[in-house]
Amino acid sequence: MRNHLLVIDDEPSIGHLIALIGQKTGLTVTHATEGLEGIHLARLEGPDVILVDLFLWGKMDGWETIERIKQDKALQHIPVIAITSVGDLDHAYEMGCDGAILKPFTPARFSSYLSRFLEVAPVA
Repeated sequence: MRNHLLVIDDEPSIGHLIALIGQKTGLTVTHATEGLEGIHLARLEGPDVILVDLFLWGKMDGWETIERIKQDKALQHIPVIAITSVGDLDHAYEMGCDGAILKPFTPARFSSYLSRFLEVAPVA
């Protein structure tokens, strides 16, 4: 079953919201608050999908995080979805993202979008 989502987002509230959505939809959700931590968790846990905030704070931003994931032979097969409130989504696709979702989102819209990549129960 494909149901493990790794979220790399520096906003704790986003990680918490996605974890709550995960509980309702049958997802296993892991949350990292910065890029290096997220890449490390991806290597350890082998998620089915990685969600990356484009504007991360810390040692590396979301763009660099995505670039490193896509260059890593152990991770490049994992679909990456960009998440942002503002950003150049065309550039995200050019960098190899498999999808993109804009904040804010409703749980129903988020779970519906993820169903393209994961086995997710719908949220009403």
